[in-house]
Amino acid sequence: MNFSQPLPVTLGAFTAVVDDHCAVRLDWTTLKEEQLKNIQVERSEQGKAFSPIASITARGAGFAYSYTDQALAKGRYTYRLRFNDHDTRYSYSGVQLVAISCAADIQVFPTETMDKVMIQGISDQTTVTVSDVSGRKVLETTGNGPQMTLSLETLTPAVYFITVYTGTTPVAQIKVVKQ
Repeated sequence: MNFSQPLPVTLGAFTAVVDDHCAVRLDWTTLKEEQLKNIQVERSEQGKAFSPIASITARGAGFAYSYTDQALAKGRYTYRLRFNDHDTRYSYSGVQLVAISCAADIQVFPTETMDKVMIQGISDQTTVTVSDVSGRKVLETTGNGPQMTLSLETLTPAVYFITVYTGTTPVAQIKVVKQ
């Protein structure tokens, strides 16, 4: 790679904001784009390595870009943009840091039961799994928020963990005792 010449892209504004649904909306503009192939959105969780989460085709200077990162668990996330040109060169934007605190509103009750539990605070197409203490998945279902009843009647008495996923991201895990 040749890094002696600057990459022909100039970034305007770059912002990251948490919306009312615990999603992160990223907005940015480019002031100059020459030979820009695409823009990769990268995310880091808790200060770990960055991973690409989306690739957006370059559209030309002065264009306003947007990407929404959904299904995030509670925590801190750092975002950056990687600008890739047609000659395999690339450069990075500065970073944007956000904190998600609204994803912990999921409730499961009762936590000791002989037959059923109620799950509240879920969204449409939420996946719910039940695993035993060894981590083996013994039940999986899909809920259509904002609440659902989950039957544990077929399970043997033991300790189980109910995990709620939004997309593929776990957003809550609750210990339940099946009596």
